[in-house]
Amino acid sequence: MGRKAKALFVAAIAAVISIAIGAAIIMLTGIWGAEGSMIARIGVLVLMIVIWFVLIWLFGRIDHNSDAKKDPVTPEQQRYLAFAAPMFMRNADTLHTFDFLSGTKKQIIKVLRDWWGIEDEQSTIETLELLTVGGNHTDFADSVFIDIIKAGHSTPLSLDALNDIDGFEDADESILEEINAAADSYDFLKKQLVRSIKLTEEELLEISTLAAWDYGRAGFIARYSANAGYISRDTAWEYMKIAADNAAVPYSSWRQYFIAYYIGRAIAYGETGEEHVDDLKDILRTKGGKYDIFDNISFKGDK
Repeated sequence: MGRKAKALFVAAIAAVISIAIGAAIIMLTGIWGAEGSMIARIGVLVLMIVIWFVLIWLFGRIDHNSDAKKDPVTPEQQRYLAFAAPMFMRNADTLHTFDFLSGTKKQIIKVLRDWWGIEDEQSTIETLELLTVGGNHTDFADSVFIDIIKAGHSTPLSLDALNDIDGFEDADESILEEINAAADSYDFLKKQLVRSIKLTEEELLEISTLAAWDYGRAGFIARYSANAGYISRDTAWEYMKIAADNAAVPYSSWRQYFIAYYIGRAIAYGETGEEHVDDLKDILRTKGGKYDIFDNISFKGDK
């Protein structure tokens, strides 16, 4: 059964069960009769809708666990997947299996094409090479983060002020606009992280690169490209291992790595949203979070 057919089947079964429960409540209480109040009737309808959604969620969890058992990953492979957790979380993908993603193959192919211009093996490898050695957005993000933000330059900058900074002597208005947007996005994210995860200045000073932004995307693209049929599973694992090994050098923990990832994203895109702050909180909340696995996965891969 395909994913769409399975989803429709699950929704139908959940609807039948919720209707049956609602009907039983109506029969037992008699609230649909002349003496029943409108509020009580509306309450039953709302309850049926809630039951329907809960059942769909439960069936989805059962199906997800079943899929994971069919396609388990080793602890080391799960560590490789974990480096791309932010993007997998955005797409509701599990870290407990490799092949079973939330989207269909057609949807995966569309994501790779629309987001990355990836349509075959060659474009996949070229993108993965770029990301695993850094440089796609890392050079720009690192320059803004290290040479401007960490160096203490006040933003927004004027063009003259920007041209006075080493490395930005030839910057023009378009680069100025991009840098000020990146700094703005960083300021918003920093305030949110200070409030939500108690981010400290000391932690920011210890971050030497934002390459986590590249390594996380490399893992995502490798897995999705293998599921699209562009590269083999072995090739995907190879690139995911390279990304994980590279990330283990400049970063010391999952917390530091994911903070750098989200800062890199904020600076590279020049925008960020509260949903990304919520994602980071969920990743770091190892007990009861969406990805409550990081207590059992070594960041450095040494246990």
